[in-house]
Amino acid sequence: MKGHPCFRISAISIVILFLQLAYMPMERSGLYKPTAALAAQTEPAMTPEELQSAVISYANRFISTIGQAAFQLEKEIPTAQGRLVAVNRKVYSLSAVTEIAAGPNPGPALLDLVVMATLTRMVWDAYWRPQVFGG
Repeated sequence: MKGHPCFRISAISIVILFLQLAYMPMERSGLYKPTAALAAQTEPAMTPEELQSAVISYANRFISTIGQAAFQLEKEIPTAQGRLVAVNRKVYSLSAVTEIAAGPNPGPALLDLVVMATLTRMVWDAYWRPQVFGG
């Protein structure tokens, strides 16, 4: 059974919050002040370079998935105007994902990508598929 979109967004937000907290050193987050012995052992779960690599990997999967789905959709649309609309949606989505992933701050970029993927799916299900493409 599919959950309500608000619950899915809330769950995604919680996951992102935990990822952000795991990335941020605990003493910077203000959650606790470690002793000198503990401070020497405390390291972030991911380095900024590892997080950037994960963000780029996520963007690559998004681009691949949306690109393949859009290609299939374009083949099934009978009118040139409909194909143009589908190609425009694909290009805008892939351009936005590329721009976000190439940003200098991987933490906010991850959040932006997850929000974009979620909103893209919600808008596709509520508007584009049923009202524009008749699916």
